[in-house]
Amino acid sequence: MDDGLESIAQKLKDWYNKNEIALYYIQSGKPTQKSLVEGFNRIFRTEFLDVYLFENIRQMRNYSEI
Repeated sequence: MDDGLESIAQKLKDWYNKNEIALYYIQSGKPTQKSLVEGFNRIFRTEFLDVYLFENIRQMRNYSEI
C-alpha cells in the first residue's frame, strides 16, 4: 500500500483492524517494492478475470481455487 494520508481512509483502516488484517507500507520513494504485487494483479486480471463472465463472487472464487 502506498504511504500517504491522501490514499488511506480511516474507515478502511478500522475495517482492517476489525478483521485482523495487517497493513504493510512501502518505503517512501521506493515504488519498486510493490512491483511483484502489481505484476500479479495485472496478470490475474488479464488472464483470469477478463476471460470469464461470472454471475457472482462465489462462482469467481470457486473458479480461482481450481
